Amino acid sequence: SQLIWLSAVRDGTLPADFRWPNVQKVVRSIKKSIEDALEDRTVAILKRHTPYVEGGMDFFRRFGKEGFEDVGDYDVLAYWPATNIVLYAECKYNQTAHSMKDSRRLRDRMFGASDEDRDGQYSRIRDRREFLAKNRDRMFDLLKWPKPAQAPARDVEVYVSRELHYWMVHPPYGVPTKFIRVDALDAWVKSVMSAKQR
Repeated sequence: SQLIWLSAVRDGTLPADFRWPNVQKVVRSIKKSIEDALEDRTVAILKRHTPYVEGGMDFFRRFGKEGFEDVGDYDVLAYWPATNIVLYAECKYNQTAHSMKDSRRLRDRMFGASDEDRDGQYSRIRDRREFLAKNRDRMFDLLKWPKPAQAPARDVEVYVSRELHYWMVHPPYGVPTKFIRVDALDAWVKSVMSAKQR
């Protein structure tokens, strides 16, 4: 029992759905530290492949005079000017479900109850996808990134996590997102991004 509790708290969750506000606050801080480490690791991995990488990039707050809409921050934003590819990563740690039945709660927290649901994490990812499509050239200027080559613009959306859940492999509705474990990200970038550059 002690090991179950210790390992659960270490992983930023509790072994059951307890309504303890003070304990939940501490557990959430552990979860946040795991997600911060995921972002740092993703930045470090992508910097092996391109020098144009930004972590925690919030255009609304950083460039307030531009009048951008608030879509939150890009956890990681990377750019390959020679091929006009932008990769943006959402780095999330989704706690494990308390039971098989509870996995639906976690799936809905991530995707919402439907494609139109604005409460799930994925609605924010969709907002950032639309923001990039609308403001791509201005983003390059603000970040002082070089102009892209004369190649079709391609945007790659990835969701980086410590582990993959069933609903990431089989999302409840169609999404353009690639779901990748952080320990597989380097190999994925080498194989997929190099293929896109051909």
